[in-house]
This record gives sequence, structure tokens and C-alpha cells, in this order.
Amino acid sequence: MEEEPLVEEKEELMISVHGGKPLKKKAYFLKSNVPQLIDEEEENGNLKLKLPSISPKCKWPLQVNFYCWSCPTRKWETWVENMHKRYEILWKKTGINDAILASVYKIYKNEDLIFNIAERWCSETNTFVFPWGEATVTLEDMMILGGFSVLGCCPFSLPLQEVEKLVGKLKKSEKSYRQWFSCFMGSGNPVEHEAFLAMWLSKFVLPGNEIDKINENVLPIAVHLVRGTRIALAPALLAGIYRDLTLLNGAMSEASKLFGGDDEDSLEIGLWAPMQLVQIWVWERLVPLRPSKWNFIDTGDPRVIRWQAIEQEDTINMRPAIDSVGEAFLWRPYALALDNWVLPRYYRESEEWLPINGKMNDDDDDYDDDDGELESFAQCLRVCELQGIDCKEVYQPHRVAMQFGYDQDLPKWIDSSNKFIEFAWYRPFDDEAFLFFPSRLVEADVSYRYMEWWRNSVLVPADKITGMKRRARKARRPKSVVRNTLRKQSGGGETSLASNLLVNSTNVYCRKDIKLHPVKIEPVCEAYDLSPPGFPSIQHLGRANVPPGIPTKGNRADPIYPPGFPPKQTVANNDVLPPPGFPARQNVSKCEIPPPGVPPKANMTNPMHPPGFPPKQIVAKRDVLPPPGFPARQYVAKCDFYPPGFPLKRKRGVGKASMFMKNRSK
Repeated sequence: MEEEPLVEEKEELMISVHGGKPLKKKAYFLKSNVPQLIDEEEENGNLKLKLPSISPKCKWPLQVNFYCWSCPTRKWETWVENMHKRYEILWKKTGINDAILASVYKIYKNEDLIFNIAERWCSETNTFVFPWGEATVTLEDMMILGGFSVLGCCPFSLPLQEVEKLVGKLKKSEKSYRQWFSCFMGSGNPVEHEAFLAMWLSKFVLPGNEIDKINENVLPIAVHLVRGTRIALAPALLAGIYRDLTLLNGAMSEASKLFGGDDEDSLEIGLWAPMQLVQIWVWERLVPLRPSKWNFIDTGDPRVIRWQAIEQEDTINMRPAIDSVGEAFLWRPYALALDNWVLPRYYRESEEWLPINGKMNDDDDDYDDDDGELESFAQCLRVCELQGIDCKEVYQPHRVAMQFGYDQDLPKWIDSSNKFIEFAWYRPFDDEAFLFFPSRLVEADVSYRYMEWWRNSVLVPADKITGMKRRARKARRPKSVVRNTLRKQSGGGETSLASNLLVNSTNVYCRKDIKLHPVKIEPVCEAYDLSPPGFPSIQHLGRANVPPGIPTKGNRADPIYPPGFPPKQTVANNDVLPPPGFPARQNVSKCEIPPPGVPPKANMTNPMHPPGFPPKQIVAKRDVLPPPGFPARQYVAKCDFYPPGFPLKRKRGVGKASMFMKNRSK
């Protein structure tokens, strides 16, 4: 039976994911190729998408154990280095070389990021629901970030007859990691390679339900890999990630309900999938959430080395940061050029149709797919069922077509109970199958009906606004609005607020039940009355008039004061009336008459001093009065007189010769 093409080409009304004007053009959509059980849902556009429940709390009463997120030890790094030198060619053939090398890299854990991204997980579609659309971890992410293969045999249906003896030898060994190291590492044992791969699978890929022990289910996989069998580990790994994201999302919801107000109690769960790949997926696509620094890629290194030992130092409020990513979300981050990063061959510079298996013709070597890259990309576009160790999950790439460079149409609703879904590794492609490969820098669009469905059914569900009606717009108010309250002169009548009246000349339009009708009123004169009922009428008074019972306020020269208060006297400038009971201060000139009881202040020639203090004498500038009981110092010229008992000081202008002549004359 010939398989239908995965890509459908047709004319459709398209619109950019960032908005704009719809335009009819040629579009390329991914097809699910799975018969739909209920066709009416798609035709009517009533696809029900379960929106994730966002908790109002910043933290969840939840304790999560990431058993597969382990830091590599020094012994493991040494063992990987020794085995890589011997079996690098075999690892590349089976498609596990990059995955084994990535196991020696340390990825720092950011639980807040994992929790906030898992909060937006939809278990029915296995996608993250963001405000700008759906996105998910795909098989392509498992190939590039994890280094796993999507082609090959199913890891859980391998023949055991040929490898039963080797598996039996490995089962007899001790299962703990420490004993496994001491038994096989560098021992020269014939099954050292099988033991190494068994520990790698148990510790970093498909761990069992026991901590720090070898999983017996991976022993046949390790033996077949040593024999060169290519095994599709990416689907099994992705199934475990989908399972743990569903488990984490449900545990977060239940923990918020059970332990809503108690911070001491919490719910504990264990995750066995490599959730570090989910964190790296977020850093690759949600640019505002990635760390400010990352490593450079050397030639031949896996892409995951960019995030080795990178710690997110900046504290980010994850919820608003995730919701505000929008245009900063990278739909195809692996198509962008990086230093020393070799782009896969399915990232074409221009769009074209290419055969999935083989060449375009015998003489054309540009389309050789000996390494299976084109077929691997085509396998990522198939709707299939992913089988893990103890789970089965539905893989729906047609819901996230823009992650592969294709346009997004209204997706089919595929239930997990659909019997027509095939396994990811069930059937290869036909030899003559062609696939449309978009340009690596193309910006995919969405169909107009998808945009309408997303806005009406997802972002704003109809059942959330049932019973709500749109209010009628209020009438526009003019600039001139009467602010005062108009009442009838007779008490108890209806009143009309001025804010409800629209004035236009002598016509006033009253608002009543949103209908306006003109009411003729007489123009008011200047002496209209605005007094409330029960109060004396207030006539329109002049500036100097006041209502009855209130004393008139005079001008500034004759102010009016309330009863019981003395009138304010007119005083000169800078004079202050004393309080009651104190004598009035007379208007005197400055510094002439002091207050009573205070001695008059003399001028500078005769300063006044407090009683009991001697008067201050006027002295020269450089003279100092002596303390009481000491003789006054006389004002003398410089170097003319000296205190008694002190020798005469020689003048600076007198030399030795002049002093000698004076002594001889004596």
C-alpha cells in the first residue's frame, strides 16, 4: 500500500503568527495520515483543547526527585574516555556516539524553570500551551540535543535467543553501580563493552525503578548495540519525558489543592526520565529565559555542550517571563548558524522536494542520504505511538508544524485510543517517497481558520463568558456640563443632577434610559437661587455681600471677626500684637527702647552688659584684656619695651658691627 505524502500543498488564506492582514497564498501543511474517529469536530471547528490550570502560588508544596538527572563522576568520565578510543566507529554506526559523550556533561538544575514549564503541559495533546501557540519536545530535539537515533529496531522487541548467554552472564553480576564499576571497569573482561553500555542505559537513558542499580530490561539492548544493531532509542526516551511531564503537572495541581495553606506538608514524587533535556529545550527556544552566558562549540562536539556547567544566576519571575516571550520564541533554533556547528542536511538553503531514500538520480551525489538524516527528519513528521519501558504516548507533530518549518493548519484531534496509530519504528518509508523540505530561514504562517479557532476557543473559551453581554456605549458628553444641582423650590420634588444634563443654548437634553429628549427651560438670570430645601434663599449677591446672619467682611482696613474675638488693631509693619494679659508693645524705632525689665542696649561705643558683669572696654585691635586680678597689658610698640626680667631683644636690622661699637662707647 502506497503511503500518502506527509506534506500537503494547497492555496489557503494565511496570516502571520504575529498578526497582520490575511493573504491567500500557497501553503504547506503537515498531514496526520491517521483516520479521525469523529469528523464533525474538525468540520465545525469545535476542537476542545484542555487549557493548563495556572496555580496562583509562586511555589508548590511539592518535592521532586530527579533520579535520571545525575552528575557524572570522575570514574564514569574516565571509563567513557577509555571506551570512546576503542569503539568510536561502532558508536557512530549505531547512532549513540553523541549521546554517550553528552553523559559526561554537567547540567545545573533549575527546578523553578521545570515547574513553570510543566504547569503549561497539556496531557491530552502532549504539548505545551503558550499564549502564542502550541509547542512540544519532538523527536528532532531527541536527535540533536540528546544524540539519539529515531531509526532502527524497537528496543523492547529484540530477539533474545542469540544474546541469551551474554545476558545471563550480566544478570549474575552485582547490580549496584559501585560493584559494577569494580567488576568491569578496566578489567579486560570480554563483556566489558556490554557492561559499559548497560550502565550508560540504566543511569542516563532508561533507568529502572531502583536507585543506583542496573536495569535488567536494558541488558538485551546493550548486547545488540555491541553487535552493531541500530536501535531507535529516541522514541522510547521521548515517551518517558511525556509520561513524567504529565505526572509532574498532575502532582502540582493536586499538591496545590491538598496543601494549600500549610507550607510544612508537601507531596513527594519521583521522575525517571532525563528532564535535563526539557530544561535545555527551554533554553534553546525561549530566549529571555536562557542564561546570559553559554559555551562555544568545538568541532565534533555535541550541541548540548553549550550548556555544560552553565548556571542561571539571574533571578527571573518565570510566569510573566514565559507568557511575554511571544516573538522571541525560536521555532527552529537548530537551523541558525553557530560557530563549528554543522547543520544537518535537511536544513536546506532553499525549499525543494527531495526523495527520502536514495538519490535524485544516479549522477547526483548532493542528495545522498547514506547517514539517514533525510529519513530521520521525515520520521519526526509522522504521527505515531511512542513506547517506553512502562508507558505509551501519542506523538502529534502536526500540532506543532512550525517547529519543522511548515505552515500550521487547524489540527486533527487524535485520541490515544485510536487503533490506527502506528508505532514509531513499525514501517520504513517507500523508496520513491518524496518530501518537501522548507528553507531553513523560512518564517511559517498559520491559516486564518486556525487563528480564529485559537483566539476564540483556546485563549478565550466560550464557556468562560457565558451570560455576559456587551454594554451599550455611553453618549459622548460635551465640554460644557452644568456642575451644580438643580432642585425645585418646593421640597420633596424630583431632582436632576447637573452631571446628567447636556447643555446647548437654552435647551437642556436630559438622559433617561439612554434616550435623549429636549426639554425647554427658561434662561436663568444672574440672581438664580441655588439654596437647598430648608435653608434660607441665597440671592445672587455682589462681592461685598454675604448671606443673612453672617457678619459682613470689610476691606483689609476694617476686617470682621467672629463674636467673642477682639478686633484686630492696625499696627505698623513688623509689629505683632501681644497675647491677652500681656502689655501691648509700643511702636518704637529699632534698638531705641528695650522691653520692660531689660536694660537698654547701647551702641557700639557704649555696649550694655548683663548685671554683675564689668563693662567691656574698647581696646585696640591686637590687645587682649587680662583676667581679673592680673595687671592690664599696655599697648607698646613692636620690639621697644619688654616685660621686667627679660633681656632686651636685638633688633633684626642691627648688625654685629653696630652692636660692637655701642659696647665700646659704653
